[in-house]
Order: sequence, then C-alpha cells, then structure tokens
Amino acid sequence: MSSLNVIQSIIAANSLAFALFLLALRFSGRPVNIAVPGLFIAVGLISAMNLIPVHLSHNDITRGFRWGLPLCIGPLLLLYVWLAADRPRPGAGAIALHGAPPALLTLVFVTGLAPAWLASAIILSSLAGYILAVACLRLTGPARVRAVGLSLLGGTILLVNLLLEAAEAWRPELAPPLKLTIFLLLLTLVGYFVAAGLTDPEALFRAVTRPMGLTRPSIEAEAEAASVLERVERLFEDETPYFDPAFQLSQLARRLGMPARQVSRAINLAAGVSVPDYLNRARVRAVEQRLVNRGETANILDLALDCGFNSKATFYRAFARHAGGAPRDARRARSRANGDNSSQIAL
Repeated sequence: MSSLNVIQSIIAANSLAFALFLLALRFSGRPVNIAVPGLFIAVGLISAMNLIPVHLSHNDITRGFRWGLPLCIGPLLLLYVWLAADRPRPGAGAIALHGAPPALLTLVFVTGLAPAWLASAIILSSLAGYILAVACLRLTGPARVRAVGLSLLGGTILLVNLLLEAAEAWRPELAPPLKLTIFLLLLTLVGYFVAAGLTDPEALFRAVTRPMGLTRPSIEAEAEAASVLERVERLFEDETPYFDPAFQLSQLARRLGMPARQVSRAINLAAGVSVPDYLNRARVRAVEQRLVNRGETANILDLALDCGFNSKATFYRAFARHAGGAPRDARRARSRANGDNSSQIAL
C-alpha cells in the first residue's frame, strides 16, 4: 500500500469513528454542534472513496459521488462557525438553500451530464464562495479565531486544488506530491476539530436552539420549559450540585426524574443556552457572590475551583462569556463601589 493510501485510510477511519462518537453523544442529549459530525462524515467518505482502485472508479456513479461529496464541505464549515458563534439556528428554508445545490449537482454528476473540467470548476467555486462567507462573518473572540483559522485552512486547500488542476494539465509529474499535500491538509482539518474538542469543548458541544426566521415554539412548549427550568433553579438553590465539576446533564436529569433530552430542550428553550453554558453560568454567579462576600482577600482561582470549574482556562472563558469581562476587573469594580459607599457613609 502506498503512503498516499495509508494517509487516506487514516483520515477515513478516524473521521468516521469520531463522527459516530459525536452522533452518539448527540442522541444521548449532549448539545453537539451538528455541523462537526457532518464534516467528519464528508471527509471520511471522500477519503474512503479515493481508496477505490482506478479501474473500478471510472463508472459515472462512483465518479459522481466522488465529485459531489466535496460540495458539502463549504456549507458545513459555514454552519459550524455560525452555530459556534451563537447565531440563530438556520431554519428549513436556509438549510434547503444551502443543501439543495450539492444534492442536485451530485445527481448531475452521477448521471454523467457534467464533464470532469466542469465538475472541478463547480467544486472549487463553491468552496471559494463559502470560504469567503466564513471570512466575512462579523465575529469576535474565540469564534473569530476559529473562523480565521478555518478560512486559512480552506483557502490553502483551494489553492493546492487549483495547482493540482494545472499540474494534471501541463506538468503531470507534479500531481502526486500535490495530491499528498491535499490529503495532509484534510488530515489537518480533522486534527483541528479533534484539538478543538480537547481544548475547548464548547466549540463542539454547542447547539443553538433559537431558529432563524419566524418559527416560534408553541405556548404549551414554552410553559413546559419554564416549569422544568423552575425545578432546575430550585434544585440549584437548595443543593448547588453544579459545584461538582463532573456534574452534567445525565446527573441533572436523574435528579429531576426526567429524560435527559427533555431537560436539555427545556433549558435550551427557557434559558436560551445549552446545558453546559447554563451550568457554567450558575458557577460564574456563585463566584461573583463569593467575590462580593470575601472581597480582596479571596483567591479568584480557588473560588472558581470551589464553585465547580475544573480548570483556569474554562473558568476565564465562562466568566468572560457570562459576566462580560475578567474576574479581576469585576473585583476592582466592586471594590470601587464599596469605597464610594464607605465615603458616603462617612460624610
């Protein structure tokens, strides 16, 4: 087996395995950003189909699917960045707008109506358009960093693809190393999301539930979600189970005696955040309260660990997200406010 086939096999196996893992988490109630398993499935299938021997891949059906699958990469990249930035979940119309063209063009490719040069032009044009769309999103913070990183990676893949097209036409001897480069870039794409899941789980485990458009949940669904959220808040006030860093949706659902998916949907709808975000918001509020009580004598990191955070990085990200700044800034502001109050009393 050539080194190229080995790399493709690694990409295919790891991508499909990680996609199945994320889908299993999704079905168990975790709010997984659904674009991520979609991307891994697409990359894994592309790599797997490229392992098919050349003499078996000349039929229009195999070639058509091989051309059609890359058309899914662009929309999925855009969807990932969009959801990770807490933008409204696309409605059915938006999904159809972005999903129908890849499906229809794949059908055109399978039926053999599009020649190879046209298929390549369509694929590259589609990828270029979505890379531009991702780069043009007005984002801030970690979402901006992810968007820039994916745009650079996608732009590099696009550039190497263009060089490969030129090499196959005029310098065939350069085609093999360029193909190897493309597969290494795809492996980098897979590694990017694996690293994101390890270093910043919220990048993968965040599913926005507010739909984009005029669709609204029913009054009954809103009332049921509010009732469940009230039970959750009462539990948090009485027992503060979120002080345990390992506390998560499954344990919360067990405490309430309800299915995990029902609890997750209720928090998403009534609180407007995912379950991990909701837990971190409660922890941030607990840290803020202790800062008020203990003032300058408190060690901020010790407070964070006492309130359920398991690392400094996770705490600072959550505090910036839910309190709108850094913990030290919040303590300074409270100290100044207390000083002003003391002056007024002295007067």
